[in-house]
Amino acid sequence: MGIANFMCFNWKKFQFLLFAPQFQKCWGLHIQLGLKVQLKGFVSFGVSFGALVLIWRAHYSFFRRTVCRDNFIVFFNMLLLFVVLYFVYPLKFMATMMFSSNNDVAGKNNFGVNSLDDLSQLFILYGVGFALVFLCYSVMYWRAEKKDIENEKELSNYKRHFFIFVMIAIVSIIMAAANIGVRYGIPGFVYALLGPLCHFHAKWSERKYGV
Repeated sequence: MGIANFMCFNWKKFQFLLFAPQFQKCWGLHIQLGLKVQLKGFVSFGVSFGALVLIWRAHYSFFRRTVCRDNFIVFFNMLLLFVVLYFVYPLKFMATMMFSSNNDVAGKNNFGVNSLDDLSQLFILYGVGFALVFLCYSVMYWRAEKKDIENEKELSNYKRHFFIFVMIAIVSIIMAAANIGVRYGIPGFVYALLGPLCHFHAKWSERKYGV
């Protein structure tokens, strides 16, 4: 009987604490903050996953466009997979920074980026990964172009297309290394040039080669 009374008393005490206004307010704030953190993490993960899907799509399209399967292609295909695994880290890091608060309670950066030099290093890491990924694609198309004469023009077009990505990444790396516009994120905004440059290249290739 004593145990029953004890359990009843503690259950009533638990109910009192559970429905107390102070407890509900504290618990509500805790849930709200937790949901915000989870949402930001989910969004940054979604951005990273979307980029990886685009890389996979380019990989899938390459093997649909050519029948070339020699050891050279196999080697660069393995190198591509290796580089993609490297590229995931700076990609996820930058995506997390985009959708998270810049400062914690003490006013320090949550991501270890506390100076322009740190931000510059991050742009360089991202640019190196980006350049290597699309350099692999460009080299693979170059090799396929030499072997697959029947589709030479189309493969040459995609070789140049992906090399544009490499050149833009190199420009970003140079700007970040020289600390040009790092404060304003200019080395990152440079990637927006990919859209118009690829569009102009497509129009030029259509006029000159009909592809």
